[in-house]
Amino acid sequence: MSDENSDQSSEAKKAFLRELKDRSLFAGWIAGVVLIGALAWILCRPPLTSYLMRSVNQSMIASGETVRVSSSQKFPQPKQSPLGVWYPVFGSDDLFFVFTIFQDGILGVFGARVTPENAVTEVIPISGHARQIFPRLSPGIIKLYSRRIESAAARWRKHE
Repeated sequence: MSDENSDQSSEAKKAFLRELKDRSLFAGWIAGVVLIGALAWILCRPPLTSYLMRSVNQSMIASGETVRVSSSQKFPQPKQSPLGVWYPVFGSDDLFFVFTIFQDGILGVFGARVTPENAVTEVIPISGHARQIFPRLSPGIIKLYSRRIESAAARWRKHE
Protein backbone atom coordinates (compact mmCIF):
# COMPACT_ATOMS: atom_id res chain seq x y z
CA MET A 1 0.00 0.00 0.00
CA SER A 2 2.76 2.43 0.89
CA ASP A 3 4.61 1.44 -2.29
CA GLU A 4 1.53 2.41 -4.33
CA ASN A 5 1.32 5.81 -2.59
CA SER A 6 5.01 6.45 -3.11
CA ASP A 7 4.70 5.45 -6.79
CA GLN A 8 1.74 7.79 -7.21
CA SER A 9 3.52 10.65 -5.48
CA SER A 10 6.69 10.12 -7.51
CA GLU A 11 4.61 10.06 -10.73
CA ALA A 12 2.87 13.26 -9.63
CA LYS A 13 6.25 14.86 -8.90
CA LYS A 14 7.57 13.81 -12.31
CA ALA A 15 4.49 15.19 -14.06
CA PHE A 16 4.77 18.42 -12.08
CA LEU A 17 8.47 18.78 -12.90
CA ARG A 18 7.79 18.06 -16.59
CA GLU A 19 5.07 20.73 -16.64
CA LEU A 20 7.32 23.20 -14.79
CA LYS A 21 10.16 22.51 -17.22
CA ASP A 22 7.89 23.07 -20.26
CA ARG A 23 6.51 26.32 -18.87
CA SER A 24 9.92 27.65 -17.91
CA LEU A 25 11.27 26.86 -21.40
CA PHE A 26 8.32 28.71 -22.95
CA ALA A 27 8.80 31.69 -20.57
CA GLY A 28 12.52 31.77 -21.42
CA TRP A 29 11.74 31.72 -25.14
CA ILE A 30 9.31 34.65 -24.77
CA ALA A 31 11.84 36.58 -22.66
CA GLY A 32 14.52 36.00 -25.31
CA VAL A 33 12.30 37.29 -28.11
CA VAL A 34 11.42 40.39 -26.07
CA LEU A 35 15.10 40.99 -25.26
CA ILE A 36 16.14 40.66 -28.91
CA GLY A 37 13.36 43.03 -29.97
CA ALA A 38 14.37 45.60 -27.34
CA LEU A 39 18.03 45.45 -28.34
CA ALA A 40 17.15 45.80 -32.02
CA TRP A 41 14.97 48.85 -31.25
CA ILE A 42 17.69 50.51 -29.16
CA LEU A 43 20.58 49.76 -31.51
CA CYS A 44 18.74 50.61 -34.75
CA ARG A 45 17.33 53.97 -33.63
CA PRO A 46 20.38 56.16 -34.51
CA PRO A 47 20.80 54.85 -38.08
CA LEU A 48 17.05 55.06 -38.67
CA THR A 49 16.86 58.69 -37.55
CA SER A 50 19.82 59.54 -39.78
CA TYR A 51 18.17 57.81 -42.76
CA LEU A 52 14.88 59.59 -41.98
CA MET A 53 16.69 62.95 -41.86
CA ARG A 54 18.14 62.40 -45.34
CA SER A 55 14.74 61.31 -46.65
CA VAL A 56 13.02 64.36 -45.15
CA ASN A 57 15.56 66.73 -46.70
CA GLN A 58 15.25 65.02 -50.11
CA SER A 59 11.47 65.24 -49.92
CA MET A 60 11.65 68.92 -48.99
CA ILE A 61 13.92 69.61 -51.95
CA ALA A 62 11.59 67.73 -54.29
CA SER A 63 8.50 69.62 -53.08
CA GLY A 64 10.19 73.02 -53.25
CA GLU A 65 10.17 73.69 -49.49
CA THR A 66 12.99 75.76 -48.03
CA VAL A 67 13.13 73.89 -44.70
CA ARG A 68 16.20 71.67 -44.12
CA VAL A 69 16.78 69.63 -41.00
CA SER A 70 20.09 68.72 -39.40
CA SER A 71 21.08 65.88 -37.08
CA SER A 72 18.53 64.47 -34.65
CA GLN A 73 18.03 65.83 -31.15
CA LYS A 74 18.09 63.53 -28.14
CA PHE A 75 14.64 63.82 -26.64
CA PRO A 76 13.34 61.77 -23.71
CA GLN A 77 9.86 60.63 -24.77
CA PRO A 78 7.30 61.14 -22.01
CA LYS A 79 4.27 58.85 -22.10
CA GLN A 80 1.90 61.55 -23.35
CA SER A 81 4.09 62.83 -26.17
CA PRO A 82 3.42 61.89 -29.78
CA LEU A 83 5.70 59.31 -31.34
CA GLY A 84 8.13 60.85 -33.78
CA VAL A 85 11.60 62.32 -34.22
CA TRP A 86 12.77 65.85 -33.39
CA TYR A 87 15.23 67.63 -35.67
CA PRO A 88 16.63 71.15 -35.45
CA VAL A 89 15.96 73.31 -38.50
CA PHE A 90 19.21 74.19 -40.26
CA GLY A 91 20.09 77.88 -39.77
CA SER A 92 17.26 78.56 -37.32
CA ASP A 93 16.26 78.08 -33.68
CA ASP A 94 13.10 76.28 -34.80
CA LEU A 95 12.53 72.57 -34.37
CA PHE A 96 11.02 70.15 -36.87
CA PHE A 97 8.99 67.18 -35.65
CA VAL A 98 8.48 64.25 -38.04
CA PHE A 99 5.42 62.10 -37.26
CA THR A 100 2.81 59.93 -38.99
CA ILE A 101 -0.96 60.11 -39.36
CA PHE A 102 -3.05 57.14 -40.42
CA GLN A 103 -6.07 58.33 -42.42
CA ASP A 104 -8.38 56.38 -44.76
CA GLY A 105 -6.10 53.34 -44.66
CA ILE A 106 -3.08 55.39 -45.75
CA LEU A 107 -0.07 56.11 -43.55
CA GLY A 108 1.26 59.60 -44.22
CA VAL A 109 4.51 61.11 -42.97
CA PHE A 110 4.18 64.74 -41.88
CA GLY A 111 6.48 67.34 -40.39
CA ALA A 112 5.62 70.21 -38.08
CA ARG A 113 7.79 73.30 -37.72
CA VAL A 114 7.90 74.48 -34.10
CA THR A 115 9.12 77.96 -33.12
CA PRO A 116 11.21 78.67 -29.99
CA GLU A 117 7.94 79.85 -28.37
CA ASN A 118 6.61 76.27 -28.84
CA ALA A 119 4.06 77.19 -31.50
CA VAL A 120 3.49 75.02 -34.56
CA THR A 121 3.74 77.36 -37.54
CA GLU A 122 3.04 74.84 -40.27
CA VAL A 123 2.32 71.16 -40.82
CA ILE A 124 3.98 69.92 -43.99
CA PRO A 125 3.17 66.66 -45.79
CA ILE A 126 6.48 64.95 -46.45
CA SER A 127 5.62 61.74 -48.28
CA GLY A 128 3.56 61.31 -51.42
CA HIS A 129 0.90 59.51 -49.42
CA ALA A 130 0.78 62.42 -46.98
CA ARG A 131 0.22 64.86 -49.85
CA GLN A 132 -2.61 62.60 -51.00
CA ILE A 133 -4.46 62.58 -47.65
CA PHE A 134 -3.60 66.11 -46.47
CA PRO A 135 -6.57 67.81 -48.20
CA ARG A 136 -8.94 65.25 -46.63
CA LEU A 137 -7.68 65.80 -43.07
CA SER A 138 -10.06 67.80 -40.95
CA PRO A 139 -8.71 71.00 -39.37
CA GLY A 140 -9.60 69.49 -35.97
CA ILE A 141 -7.17 66.60 -36.45
CA ILE A 142 -4.39 68.94 -37.53
CA LYS A 143 -5.12 71.19 -34.53
CA LEU A 144 -5.11 68.16 -32.21
CA TYR A 145 -1.69 67.02 -33.46
CA SER A 146 -0.40 70.61 -33.31
CA ARG A 147 -1.40 70.95 -29.66
CA ARG A 148 0.23 67.64 -28.75
CA ILE A 149 3.43 68.64 -30.52
CA GLU A 150 3.43 72.09 -28.88
CA SER A 151 3.02 70.60 -25.41
CA ALA A 152 5.78 68.05 -26.06
CA ALA A 153 8.08 70.83 -27.30
CA ALA A 154 7.31 72.90 -24.20
CA ARG A 155 8.16 69.95 -21.92
CA TRP A 156 11.36 69.31 -23.83
CA ARG A 157 12.54 72.92 -23.78
CA LYS A 158 11.72 73.14 -20.08
CA HIS A 159 14.18 70.28 -19.44
CA GLU A 160 16.95 71.65 -21.68
